[in-house]
Amino acid sequence: MHSNLLKTLSRWEGRMSLWFQSFFVGLKLRVGPYWPALFFGLGFLIDILFSQGLDDTFTFAQHSVYLFLAMALTMSEYVEFANSQSFFVRKLLVYRTTVSHFLLGSLLSNYFVLFYKSASITSSFLFLASIAMVLVANEFRRVQSAGRVPRLILSLVCLLCYSLIVVPVLWGSIGVFPFLVSIVFSIVLFLSFVHLFSNKGLGLLAENRKNLLFPSVGVLVFFLFSYTMKWTPPIPMAIKHVGVYHGVKRVQSENGARKYQVEFYKSWWRFWNHSEEYFYSQSSGEIYVFFRVFSPARFNENLVVRWYHYQNDQWVNWDNVNIVVSGGRLEGYRGYVKKSNFKPGEWRIKIETQDQRVMAELDFDVIDKQADEEDLRIELH
Repeated sequence: MHSNLLKTLSRWEGRMSLWFQSFFVGLKLRVGPYWPALFFGLGFLIDILFSQGLDDTFTFAQHSVYLFLAMALTMSEYVEFANSQSFFVRKLLVYRTTVSHFLLGSLLSNYFVLFYKSASITSSFLFLASIAMVLVANEFRRVQSAGRVPRLILSLVCLLCYSLIVVPVLWGSIGVFPFLVSIVFSIVLFLSFVHLFSNKGLGLLAENRKNLLFPSVGVLVFFLFSYTMKWTPPIPMAIKHVGVYHGVKRVQSENGARKYQVEFYKSWWRFWNHSEEYFYSQSSGEIYVFFRVFSPARFNENLVVRWYHYQNDQWVNWDNVNIVVSGGRLEGYRGYVKKSNFKPGEWRIKIETQDQRVMAELDFDVIDKQADEEDLRIELH
């Protein structure tokens, strides 16, 4: 009996082993072609959830190293290494393309996430779409095997994104002058790489106008044009939360921390809302707009909260409120504005920088009726 049991178990073990082998072989055949896309999506999701601004020391160091290596590998494609006897150089030439696209993909995904968090989709859509297209293009084999020009363009996009974030963080504010300093900083870095990786110095630009100079100028012009059209987000600042409420007041939480208590009305089934889409004017004589704005430490900036009312088939600017934001808090600078002069209808709130770059946009309706007290909700920020 014991022998029969062992034989039965042995047969079942063999069947299960064959089943698992066939399952995983089939899974590999079905999913294998999509592994790069799956890993790209997973990495992008991790960047969205855990990416930090370049004011974080470790993140700044990581981006700096990645960018240096990516630029170095890109510029090495414009230098002749064919006769090199170095074992390291020969290995580098074998894996150069793969390593370059790994570094560029990591940088681009992080920059896209940072720009996305800082942007208003309606005003920065074209800029974000352009960065997204470059990010996705980096994953295509056709782009990876198309030669050195696509990698040069990707590297220059990363270099400019890096400068647009780092310079304002070090400067302590945003605006035209920090932006121009960022552009000059990018140009100086690029020319330094050209000089460093060529024994011909900057003469390499003249010899490679089509493959080196023209693409570089093209990327630079795109960033300048995007800034002029106010497409570029006001990075490194970002709106972490904005909402419309019936009441806002400062309270002390159980652990002694000072918080903002917000009050709003919503039906039980609107579980996704954390502010009001419909403001019931008979339940409150004032509209409160509460917001949290992230900005790096030692960062100070003036923002404008603009109120718009829809009338005569157009949005009319109703009021503007200036606020001063100081950085340094992980949860973001917290503040609110309120309005007592309003009337029923469609309203829009825009939070902008002094040079009119939109950070957040919020639409809501004012309805002349009483809210149901059972729908009152209270949250702490």
